[in-house]
Amino acid sequence: MHFASQVSSHYVRPNISRNARDRTAAFFKVLSMLAEIFVFIYIGTSISIETDAWRHWRTWSVLVSAVNLRRSAPMIKRRLGRPSSIT
Repeated sequence: MHFASQVSSHYVRPNISRNARDRTAAFFKVLSMLAEIFVFIYIGTSISIETDAWRHWRTWSVLVSAVNLRRSAPMIKRRLGRPSSIT
């Protein structure tokens, strides 16, 4: 399905208006963000419910720090004046 959408996007994208292209891109960004939030809430809830999951607090703190650093990397690069390759 992903391959089919990639192939069809080369034909469909030039044939729709700029307004429709922008709205479609914005819709899929919002959909992607909502799916990401759902996954993080689901995983966070399932981890917090388990009693043995919190025994490895060092691992969880490193993982949370790595995710936060990755998510803030574009903002840090913008403030430093470097172009961001991470999106």
